Amino acid sequence: MYPPENLLSKSHITPEHSQGHAQGHSQGHKLLVVDDLPDNLFLIDVILGDEEDYQLSYVDNGQAAIEAVEASPPDLILLDVMMPGMTGYEVIRRIRQNSDLPYVPI
Repeated sequence: MYPPENLLSKSHITPEHSQGHAQGHSQGHKLLVVDDLPDNLFLIDVILGDEEDYQLSYVDNGQAAIEAVEASPPDLILLDVMMPGMTGYEVIRRIRQNSDLPYVPI
């Protein structure tokens, strides 16, 4: 079985490693997937992980999402709104308030 925890360990984005693209795709649209539930990350990986058109990166909390976006803004963010700590709504608010960031669909 493919353990969902492996997604975070191999593709967790930090500002220092924002170019460490998950799945090894060097081209395509950059998608940032933010969810605290490993099963949901696994589902996204199953659906989109083999697509050449997508470069997927995964984080499991709101603060990591903000850091990833600030380090290397993606083309799209798939964001869970119900997370412990910082909710998805707070993540959106902080991203939208940062005038240094380009508009990113969420």
